[in-house]
Amino acid sequence: MFGKIFRPGCRLFAAGSILMLLTAAAHTAGHFSPIPENDTALKSVIEAMTGYTLDLGMGMRPSLMAVQLSLSLTMTIFLVFLAVQNLATLYWAGDSARLVRGLTVINLLCAIALTVLYWHYRIPPPLICFALISVIFLLALALPNPREA
Repeated sequence: MFGKIFRPGCRLFAAGSILMLLTAAAHTAGHFSPIPENDTALKSVIEAMTGYTLDLGMGMRPSLMAVQLSLSLTMTIFLVFLAVQNLATLYWAGDSARLVRGLTVINLLCAIALTVLYWHYRIPPPLICFALISVIFLLALALPNPREA
């Protein structure tokens, strides 16, 4: 199984995908981490977000905190889906170098967009993770593929 995924010309693409899974795991751990006991300011913000609801129609009035938590877990689901899709494609695509190259471009664009997003909002953990993932996918495109030589 691993031989199909980590074959020459696909290793960096596979490594970038695995970094996505590790980023998803770190993100999920952060999402479920407890609030520091001595951080009263953060507790106040969370209470305010939990108390403020939005009328979104269909009889639904989620709190601002529920919206934030759902969007946070959306990132985990997105990263796991994308990484598993990448690894499954490597496993089942055989020697389709063009397909892997196309997926690498798509993944690179996504990782760059997320890097820019987290740079704009000044959030270091995902900024660092997605910058590293971008570099790995960029290297996967830039380094010669022995299968295409």
